[in-house]
Amino acid sequence: MKKIRLLCGAAFAALPLLAVTVKTDGIKGIAKPFTGTYHAEKVLWGKDEVTGLLKDLTIELTPEGDINLTYKQGLKTQTHNFSYKVEDGKLFVGLEEGAVEGWREAKYEKGKIYLTMPLGQKTLNAVFSR
Repeated sequence: MKKIRLLCGAAFAALPLLAVTVKTDGIKGIAKPFTGTYHAEKVLWGKDEVTGLLKDLTIELTPEGDINLTYKQGLKTQTHNFSYKVEDGKLFVGLEEGAVEGWREAKYEKGKIYLTMPLGQKTLNAVFSR
């Protein structure tokens, strides 16, 4: 019985420390779990791998619901802006730049975003990770 009381007392004593950790680090991650910068691991356009053609391809998901896609093409850095939303814990990406309609669900698993969307006459499949 004394062991149980000691364990309960230790657990209650540690609660304020956990609260401080959650306040300073975890609330943002819980409230906006998808925000952050992701780097392209693999990009397929149809059956062709195009990862090497797009240097430093990243997407940044902002807390405001914007996606900033950035890559280098030659010596120029290109940037495109899209929108995203989260509904029922699922990530949805706007299909067109600046669009607020035409949403497509993106799979999110273990810190990776899997995007599949039509692009021209082929399908673009991309994997981004933190």
